[in-house]
Amino acid sequence: MLALSLSRIHVVLSLAIGAFVGGLVAGMPLENVTDMSGEVTQTGIISAFNEGLKGGAQIALSYAMLGAFRNGNHPLRPTATIGRLDCPPP
Repeated sequence: MLALSLSRIHVVLSLAIGAFVGGLVAGMPLENVTDMSGEVTQTGIISAFNEGLKGGAQIALSYAMLGAFRNGNHPLRPTATIGRLDCPPP
């Protein structure tokens, strides 16, 4: 992943490539392996990657909201609300 980042490949793409290469090196199959009853016996790279993205999306949204509130770019800040009400400040 460091080599991908140093070769100026986008960080999200290098993270995805690094995750897939790491899974292949670890011996994980590309897709889930199931037995005759349909139960997953070995998790595949794609499933593990998708599950990781689900958890990361919530964290990313939390950081984005924190940054918006910290910078004052949210619609509920007092000056924006008073301006929308079109009433003079006290």
